[in-house]
Amino acid sequence: MAKYIKRLLISTPGFLVIKVDYSAHEVRGWSIISGDQGVADVFEQGAKLRRRYRLVPDPYISKRIEYEGDVHKINASYFFGIPIFEVVKDIRNAVKTVIFGLIYQQGDEGLAASTKRPVEEIGEIKRKFLDRFPVGLKWFDKVKGFARKNFYVESPLGRRRNLFAFLLDDTLMGARGTISRSERQAVNSPVQGFGSDLMMSAIRLMEKRCFQYWKKHKVWPNLRFSVSVHDSLSVEVAYEWLWFA
Repeated sequence: MAKYIKRLLISTPGFLVIKVDYSAHEVRGWSIISGDQGVADVFEQGAKLRRRYRLVPDPYISKRIEYEGDVHKINASYFFGIPIFEVVKDIRNAVKTVIFGLIYQQGDEGLAASTKRPVEEIGEIKRKFLDRFPVGLKWFDKVKGFARKNFYVESPLGRRRNLFAFLLDDTLMGARGTISRSERQAVNSPVQGFGSDLMMSAIRLMEKRCFQYWKKHKVWPNLRFSVSVHDSLSVEVAYEWLWFA
């Protein structure tokens, strides 16, 4: 129903809605928090190509970015042992779902159902992921251990999620499910919290840019921030301010 729901969101007459969505935001956040150099190196491949393209906007480099600048295609090529240009959408999405499933702490059966791939294949992708990014995966256990001991987790900037469910006696009715949910939150909350911290920093920088324009021209840019979540931002802007936005 997503396409139909999105059609309900209509801009004010004379305005356009611009939506900016960070690429692989949770994976980037997880790699920074966990300190896994291997994940950082995968992202650096794409960053180098994009920096090169800004200097030399060559179609060949653009094509390379399409493949080598996509972290999920790089991982899919590695996990399935195929050339990166042979990575089709279904394989890419399966790997992407498994990676996000790890960050959201989903089970193999749930990931298999959402990707429409065998449970055994999901398990194999996870195993290869463990081999390639051991530091990042050890962080999952580390942060869950911290949460059990301290009853909270924090983003790198100190945004805290209390997890008092770890105080429950797991013999109580329904306690096991509640504790399991808290374990998933222990992993996901620092990552999404970090993403949200970055988004709020970005909004402050954008507002600063508007203020600087007003200071110089005595006109406030005709745009307004509409919706912000941890990895995307929607801005409603008057037509004449489109390029500024």
